[in-house]
This record gives sequence, C-alpha cells and structure tokens, in this order.
Amino acid sequence: MVVERGSAIAKDRDWKYWSESLQANERRAKMFKIAKQMRKRMKNIVGSKYLKNENGTLKMKEEKVMERWRSYFYSFLNEINEYQLKEEDKVVGAIWGVTKQVVERALKSMKVGKAPGLSGVTSDLIKAAGATGVKVLFQVCESIEQEGEVPEQWAKSYTIPAYNGKGDVLMVDL
Repeated sequence: MVVERGSAIAKDRDWKYWSESLQANERRAKMFKIAKQMRKRMKNIVGSKYLKNENGTLKMKEEKVMERWRSYFYSFLNEINEYQLKEEDKVVGAIWGVTKQVVERALKSMKVGKAPGLSGVTSDLIKAAGATGVKVLFQVCESIEQEGEVPEQWAKSYTIPAYNGKGDVLMVDL
C-alpha cells in the first residue's frame, strides 16, 4: 500500500515536470501522441482465434472455439429467473394509441452513439433528421399498430463478444 502510494506520487511528479518543461505547441502534439498510444493499448480485442473452456484448457480448433461460445451464450442467455411474476390478462390491441409526442419522447430518451440494428439506422440518424425523422418513425409505429405485426428484421440481432480489458482475454466467464 505504501509502495503503491509512493509510486503514484512519483509518477504524478514526473508527469507534472514533463508537461511543464515542454513548450505550448510541443506539449499539445506530445499529449495527443500519448493519448493515441494509450487509446491503442486500451482498444478492445475482438475475434480471438483461441479460447479457454470452463476448465481453463486452451481450445485452438475453430469448431471447439465456436462450441465454447455457443455454450457460454446458451447458459448466459437462458439463466433461470427466480422471480415469479403474476399472470395478467392478455390485452388485445394497443394499450394506447401511438402519438408523435410519445415518439419524440422515446427518441429523446435514446442513448447516443449506440450501434445500429440490421437496418443500419441509428437513433442518432433519426434525431439528426429532426421533425422529418419523427414523422417517418411515427408512420412506422402507426403501421405496426394497424397491421399488428413488427418487421421480421426487428426480431434478429447479432451479439459480438468484445474483450473489455479485464481478466484473461482467452477465458469466457459468466
């Protein structure tokens, strides 16, 4: 603990000395260069060819790696939920009509920078379209409400596992 604190203090002192010793233009260029290097080091690793199974044994054949991912996602996505929800009567038809205000509110509450679905359309694109985007999205919602069916494409998704920098890159844990 004392060693870690001493190391942190020394590191902080060195950073301050280094940054104060540079000229303004030089400092800016060096800082951007360091930030770029740090970003590269922290970048997610995706699509490893090798993977460890539950026991920590390295799997190198593609079919074994895919089998491990399949079993991981099967157990992850099919956990038994202990909560008991009481059954409610089925509601036929829409609970309330979709309005432009509801669509606008839903669009405003969506997070920015999220990955698109199979259509390639993000909430950012619809937001950027302004009133036209809200109008088109409202028309889509209206047609779904009238027809009683959502587009088939909306039921599909892809899950891409990405290493977040914690733990063993080759180990898949629940």
